[in-house]
Amino acid sequence: MPALSASRESENARAEPSLRAWFYALGFLGLALALVSIGDMFSTRPYDGIVPVPYGRGGIEVRATVPGSPAAKAGIPAGDCVMGIGRRMVHSISDASAELRSRRSSRP
Repeated sequence: MPALSASRESENARAEPSLRAWFYALGFLGLALALVSIGDMFSTRPYDGIVPVPYGRGGIEVRATVPGSPAAKAGIPAGDCVMGIGRRMVHSISDASAELRSRRSSRP
C-alpha cells in the first residue's frame, strides 16, 4: 500500500506543474492580447469627418459631418450617400476605412 500511495503522489506532483504551466501560458496570452489592444488604440486611423448612418442601405449614408473636417471642406452634406472614394466603389464603412488607409493621410 505505501508504494501505491507514493506512485499516486508522484503522478500528482507531475500533473501539477503541467497545470501550472497552462495557467502561466494563458496569463501570458492574456497579457499579450491586452498589450496589442492598447497599441491598437494609439494607432492612426483613417479620418474623413463623416458620421455615418449605422445601418445604411447602399454606400455610406452621411448622418452628419464634423465641422472643419475633410468631408465638410469637400462640401458633403448630411443625408448624402458616399458611393466611392477616388475611383473605387465602397459598400460599407469597413470598405471606406480600408480605402482611406491605403491612401496618404493629410491629417498630421
